[in-house]
Amino acid sequence: MIKNHIAIQIPVAILLGFVTGLSISFVWGLYLGHSPFLTWMSHSVLLPGHKIAFYAVIYTHDVLVSIALAYPFAMLFAHIYRPTVGWRFIFIAALTIFIFGYWSVLTSGGAVAFFVDLAPQSIIGAMKLVGSLPIAYYLVRTQSQSQAAV
Repeated sequence: MIKNHIAIQIPVAILLGFVTGLSISFVWGLYLGHSPFLTWMSHSVLLPGHKIAFYAVIYTHDVLVSIALAYPFAMLFAHIYRPTVGWRFIFIAALTIFIFGYWSVLTSGGAVAFFVDLAPQSIIGAMKLVGSLPIAYYLVRTQSQSQAAV
């Protein structure tokens, strides 16, 4: 665990958030290039009249994969930070992931247009990006508490 110095804990959370965002983005790129899931989706679900089913399956799949990719980093956070203060550093890391993932949108002046014109896809994408680490951290903490109770 990191010592209780906030001057050390915040930069570590920012660095881990950046590494988490970079790693998840890199693995997503590899996964999408080599996964047969999208081919299966285009042949089976993406038929005329199945638009809602397509988006439901895609969003569910994307959320589950994002949580699975964030899980090792959530375990690292659970190991580094005490349970009583871990959540605030998870949110710092999630904010770092959001800034990393949407830096070009935020700095181009088109953030409002991006999130309003492309809603709900852009909002769901941002929630998936930012929410995967806190959800994975919650799962890690729940698992460790249930193991401690046994």
